[in-house]
Amino acid sequence: KESDWNLALEDLLQNYLVPTLNQQGYFAFSSGKIQKLQKGIIRTNCMDCLDRTNVVQSVIAKYILQQQQSDIQENNNEKKYRI
Repeated sequence: KESDWNLALEDLLQNYLVPTLNQQGYFAFSSGKIQKLQKGIIRTNCMDCLDRTNVVQSVIAKYILQQQQSDIQENNNEKKYRI
């Protein structure tokens, strides 16, 4: 099944990309101050299948969004970020 293949690819990519994504971080700006700086970018190319390229980009976006939500939740207690 195509969905099984996509799930397997998503698991593989997340395990492979997480160290790089954690190292690069993301940009965060709140209350007139820079809270975090992004230290790099991820580039994806469509070699043979746009669906797989979209899976890769979705995995990256999902992981970073989860990190942002977690940081907002943690830092909201410290009043660093405003929602």
